[in-house]
Amino acid sequence: MKKIDTQLKNLPDDPGIYLFYNTKKELIYVGKATSLRNRVSSYFRNPTLALPFGRGGNLRPIEQMIHEVSGIKWKVTDSVLEAIILEANYIKKYQPKYNVLGRDDKSWNYIVITKGEYPIVKTIRQHEGTGRDLSVQYIFGPYPGLNTKATMKLLRRMFFISTCKPPKHAHSQKDSSVSPQNNSKPCLYRQMGLCLGVCTREISSAEYKKKVIRPLVQFLRGGKKRLISTLNTRMKEAAKAEEFEEAARLRNQISSLERIHDIALLNRSFVDDGR
Repeated sequence: MKKIDTQLKNLPDDPGIYLFYNTKKELIYVGKATSLRNRVSSYFRNPTLALPFGRGGNLRPIEQMIHEVSGIKWKVTDSVLEAIILEANYIKKYQPKYNVLGRDDKSWNYIVITKGEYPIVKTIRQHEGTGRDLSVQYIFGPYPGLNTKATMKLLRRMFFISTCKPPKHAHSQKDSSVSPQNNSKPCLYRQMGLCLGVCTREISSAEYKKKVIRPLVQFLRGGKKRLISTLNTRMKEAAKAEEFEEAARLRNQISSLERIHDIALLNRSFVDDGR
């Protein structure tokens, strides 16, 4: 425990993920935290977990896990959202024993991006299934303890994800009976500057994928720093070409990525990692 005590003292008061290893140096658990220091220390402050067995004399999974921990590592992130993404990537890649044990992973949340002219971004639960859905192009997750409504709201604002559909028919003199939506009427988000014009076809499918989908995919893969660098380059190019509206949009997007306010993304289960 001396090694563990030393590691606990060095934990930062920052968001990130923590990794528990056993004596074989196998990763047995990965979790996320708003404060690495408080969250990881709480495992070892709990007197019940310090006992050989739980209150009823039976060893629960969390108690068994703590008794197996021989080493701790952690990775600090700039935001809680990045901790959520990083945790999901580790779970998917390593399938740690205690992340899987006793979990109802059918209730885990995933973010999916569909194929198509203007891809749709949405959250689903595992039991809703994606494996046979040929319309899905990207799947990210699992994200335990995620407030999906708040997450999608944040992602929509940062990446200008469209929630509307493009008009089915271009407006023409021959078609005077088209509905307002098909008459290229801008949606509310377009009027607020949060939609790039899918509803009015002001943005092509190729441009939408370049400006919205590709940056989002890069971010969800954990590439925020590289993404910001790419956006900075695009912003300078837009300014040089006197595309000042696009340059301003990119500037604001970069600022949003650098200052993510994301505590609302977590539901109550985040506090105890869903246990």
